[in-house]
Formats: sequence, C-alpha cells, structure tokens
Amino acid sequence: MKIFVIGTSNSVMRGNYASALKEKHEVINLSVGRTPVIMHLKMIMEKKEEIEQGDVLIIDHYINDMMYYAAAYKEDYWLYVEDLYKLLASLNINVINLLFPIRGYKQHPDFGHYQKIIELGKEYKLSRLDLNKSGFLWDDYTDYTHLKNSKSYEFGLWLGAELSQQSWAKPRDGKILETPYTFVHFQNLNTNRPVRNFCNSLVNINFIRITETIEVDTQGLGELIGFSYFRTNNSCDGIWLNERPIVTSNNGYFVDLFDEKFLPTAKLVIRPMLEQGGFYSPNNFEYVEGQFEGAKLVELIFRKNGEFLVNPSKHHRIPLHYQRPPAEA
Repeated sequence: MKIFVIGTSNSVMRGNYASALKEKHEVINLSVGRTPVIMHLKMIMEKKEEIEQGDVLIIDHYINDMMYYAAAYKEDYWLYVEDLYKLLASLNINVINLLFPIRGYKQHPDFGHYQKIIELGKEYKLSRLDLNKSGFLWDDYTDYTHLKNSKSYEFGLWLGAELSQQSWAKPRDGKILETPYTFVHFQNLNTNRPVRNFCNSLVNINFIRITETIEVDTQGLGELIGFSYFRTNNSCDGIWLNERPIVTSNNGYFVDLFDEKFLPTAKLVIRPMLEQGGFYSPNNFEYVEGQFEGAKLVELIFRKNGEFLVNPSKHHRIPLHYQRPPAEA
C-alpha cells in the first residue's frame, strides 16, 4: 500500500509511527513541524496529482490548532480549517484524519476546537483515528502534545497491520472547482537572484536569498496571509514587507501565518532587513536580535475573498480505533 503522510511534529520525529508504517508499506512523508493548516492546504494542492496516485493519505493537523493557531486567529483560522476539510473531501484517495493525543485534552482551554474538528470530520465524511480515546498514560508523553517515539512506533505497527487488512474502494469523481488560494514561488519570479535548493528526507525546497529590494505583482491575488522560508544557524534573517518588519524563526523550513494579514494590493515591495536591531517573529515564536542580512524565502500565500468550491469524491469512511496495550505489571 502506498501511504502519504502530511502532518506536523508528531509525524516528523524519527522512529515514530511513520517509521513503523514503512515495515509493511511504501510511505511518502511530506510533514513539516510547527505549522498551521495552510501548510496542509498548500502541500495537497501542489502535489494533488501525485498524492491521488496513492492508496491512503494520513492527515495530522489539529494539535497545532489547539495549542496556538485557533485561539490566535479566531474566525480566519476556522475558515482555513474548513477549506482544508473541503479539499480533503474532494480528493480521489482514502483519507484518515489522525488526531494525536493531548494530555488532559478535555481540560484544554480550546477543547471547543477539538469538538468542532470532530463535527467537521463527520460533515465531510472523513475516516477518523482519535488517539485521545486510546488510553495513553501520562508517562507515554514527552510533553503535553508529543508521544514518546516508542509509543508512536508501537501505534504505527498496529496501524500498518490494520491498513493491510483493509480493502477500500478507490474514491472517484472528486475535483476542485474553484480555489481562492494562490501560492507564489520566489523561484518563479524574475528577481535576478540565484535559486538555491535544500532537501532532506522530508522536504525538497527552492528558495532565494533576499539581499536587495524586489517588487511582486499581486494584482487580483487577494490578501497575503502567510509565507514559507528557510533558515539556518540561528541567523538574523528578516525583510520589510511593504515597510512592515518580518523576521524568521527557528532553523529549517517552515510555513507560517502573518500576525496580521496584508490587505489586497497591486504590488508588494520586499526590502531586505540589513540593519542592527531586534524583532519578534510572527506569532512571537522567537525574538531575533543582531545584525540582519536579508532572508531566505520560498513562497508567499494569498487568499482572495471567495468560497473554496469542490466536488466531493465518492469515498468511504471506515471505523478505526486503537487501544494502547496494557502496561506491564
């Protein structure tokens, strides 16, 4: 069976459930840690044809929603989540919505978001595997949102065996009718800057380093809601987007939302940050201070006003439930 995985940090860690799935199946892992649902939207839309050649798509998204994004972005974020579920329902591949457990999830201040996710999955008829119901013990976690690798791997062995027994019919007739999203890749812009590449076992990206001012035609693209970037060596990377300071955080490839959307405009001016100073990154993930030297950018993410329209596929939902093995005496 050919399985695609698009998740966040629980799907990224080595020796996890995705590693266990590889014992019985071909696994293509497209996960990126610390990301909102626009990463999942972007990844699926850009790789839709490839993904639909597979047998199963596993989606892992809601923990980051619960821990930060849903509360920070309110109505806008729920719009992105619902767009993701519309997209999932339109895919010609069987989808499993994998909900990793949150320790004490019923006491979480955003437990209401979890409940809405459950109802949304029912509305769009997606198969759900909710590990909050699996009886994990507190000692099974490394923190409130991450299972220990050994427990994740153990679950993955079970899932691999379970999927081997399934004989799902291939969904059909699903398609995107109209999308409000546009992804602008810097490698495709006429910037006169060299295109650089980074790849590892999870990602293969092209980026350019912004060291001089560039202008991007954004007529008709709608609001600029997010971006993706690459950062290494804790460098001081930053730009001015239409004179608003934006700095990047953590090392690696990330997709993120801006704290405040950029309203529709005909042109976006991107100027490298080349001064000494200190700024908070979007979402206050990191305070970056020092001598800035531009930034390494991958793409810009726009959403115009309008509904995400799809034709749902004729797919089948299957019951899935995992129970943690009893603890040894």
